[in-house]
Amino acid sequence: MRESINKLFLIIGALVISITQLPGQSVVLDDFAAMRQNGIPGPLWPGMTNQGPTTCSVSNNTLVCRTQGSAPDGLGYWIMTLACDAASCYSNPGSYLKAWIKSGTWNPNINRMRWSYKCSTNIAPSTGGKHWLEIGTYVRSPQDPSPPESGQGQHYYHFLNAGSQANEWVYVELNRSVQHRVGQSGSAEYVEDPEWNSPTMAIPVHYYDGMTHFYFGPTSASELQAAGVTCTTGPYTLDTVSNGADAFVSSVAGTYNPVTGKYEVSWNQPKNIPKGVTFDVRYSTLSMRQNGWNTGINGGSITGPDDSPYTIINYSSPSVARAGAMYFGIRPRMPIVSITRTAPVQVTLSNEGFLSDGDQVIISGVLQSGGGSHPMNGTYTIRNVNRTTISLDGTDGSGWPAVAAYSGTATAASNTKNFAEFVVGTAASNPSTTPCDVNRDGKVDSNDVNISLSSALGTGSCVADLDGNGRCDVVDLQRVINASLSGGSCRTGQ
Repeated sequence: MRESINKLFLIIGALVISITQLPGQSVVLDDFAAMRQNGIPGPLWPGMTNQGPTTCSVSNNTLVCRTQGSAPDGLGYWIMTLACDAASCYSNPGSYLKAWIKSGTWNPNINRMRWSYKCSTNIAPSTGGKHWLEIGTYVRSPQDPSPPESGQGQHYYHFLNAGSQANEWVYVELNRSVQHRVGQSGSAEYVEDPEWNSPTMAIPVHYYDGMTHFYFGPTSASELQAAGVTCTTGPYTLDTVSNGADAFVSSVAGTYNPVTGKYEVSWNQPKNIPKGVTFDVRYSTLSMRQNGWNTGINGGSITGPDDSPYTIINYSSPSVARAGAMYFGIRPRMPIVSITRTAPVQVTLSNEGFLSDGDQVIISGVLQSGGGSHPMNGTYTIRNVNRTTISLDGTDGSGWPAVAAYSGTATAASNTKNFAEFVVGTAASNPSTTPCDVNRDGKVDSNDVNISLSSALGTGSCVADLDGNGRCDVVDLQRVINASLSGGSCRTGQ
């Protein structure tokens, strides 16, 4: 084995110089090694005085927030990024989220924020497509002459609804699809990356690139309104993911429920979809985006709320043992709004499908206006893709019958893209007794070595920066290898 490791390092040695320049590595916003100070000055992560009220401190690479009294809105905290103590400071580049990252290279196109939390009490999910937790965000360009919200930026919300057992980690992933904007109707819909693709302000800006700050604020969780309740938060990371299904699967959260022996995952579908959106779900202990949709175990299908502005879906897996990391693939059957009977046929989807020229889709469930199955049902290669419209390559619909309104779906057939993938149990956000146990399965073995190798090569996210130099490289890989050979002894620090 040692001979194989030496050969491995010869290969890595030629690549390590360019590791930090490769795409796909996570940006660490905060690992909570210490409570940093902002420019006011004050704590970078303060508890909200009007919720709880809440106080926050840093302990063992986590943020620990505790309610000090009883208030209607319960526990809440911010990241307060101000570079100085005035509203005008939001025009300062130092008042933006990206100015406060701990490690990694910023990319304006970042489209994921991830973290985990656990609370000291059970939390029940809301019903009827509603939510109990809001992540409020503020987005603006530093050059915008008249941003709203006292200079903070446009105020958006992500809605979350994961129930959880006391002291069980809940994992969260936000993309750039939001559920609400301050001052708008609850039925209002928003495109992905709203201030870039449909800006409300003078200067367009990508969502995370223009984020000033955000907050964690329960809205209807009575469990978090009592005094002495704590919520502990793991590290925050940001990442860039392509070819997902972001307009159909957004604001995702999930956990393992030891009482039922099942994984529980919640997400938002688009708003106001007649009959709701149906999702096919698969799960695996390995990434299906890397190994293929067909490698996952069929976890069934679930359909979201019918024609509703309340869009939360709560999914429970079959009974399954807890794993160090469990990946969930979530693939939408995208509703078809209309077709044109032309050559080629053009199909308009209800929301952005994130499809590309040359992808294949399965058209199913389309009905003729007079009733009965439509002849267009089948599998097609698509061309001329824009945000919500696709053309079916090689088709001529001039002789087809009319289509019943809002009937049928288009489902991507790709094996490694065009579906959302969410993982419960990421090592980056769940502290473990030994940092070399990268996948948090209770042992250090070849699986941890393989994950560390991917991190060092830049093909996987940085999940075990053992020497604290801000990246995952051959030094970290060697330490995981040594731990696997020595039975778990793990060296950290310089």
